[in-house]
Amino acid sequence: MKQLTQHSLDNLLQQLAPLIVDVPSVVISAGPCEVNNGGCEYICLPHATVLCACPLGFTLGSDNKSCHSDTLHDNFFLLFDDIHGAVYQASDTSGSKEVLAVDIGGEQAPVAVAYDNSLDLMVWLTKGPTVYLRTRKIATGAETSILFSE
Repeated sequence: MKQLTQHSLDNLLQQLAPLIVDVPSVVISAGPCEVNNGGCEYICLPHATVLCACPLGFTLGSDNKSCHSDTLHDNFFLLFDDIHGAVYQASDTSGSKEVLAVDIGGEQAPVAVAYDNSLDLMVWLTKGPTVYLRTRKIATGAETSILFSE
């Protein structure tokens, strides 16, 4: 094993000197997305200015900050994404590739989803410290939440 001498240590420090940064002298400024998510409802893309985007099934609003989703009222089926805690409507019309997010709101993700076409009623169960059974009429958007367990 080679022993480190004062000369070799001085030589090493001279080579590393340009790489050593005095941390207190470095000014760190917040990017446009770091404060209040750039004002974006969902996704803020870091550019010179704020550029907002929406997750799958949502559309960017006219304010270029908020996201919204339309609702299919007929000829659709529901898709449940357990990994991301999301529910989508997909068009059942031949040739259509339309997929819309069902904005279920709230902080708790669904663990099960069902839809009754004859009642136009979507029902889902949430997970979390408090469990809710929630329902929504697709046509009207009217919702009900029932505390299932604490």
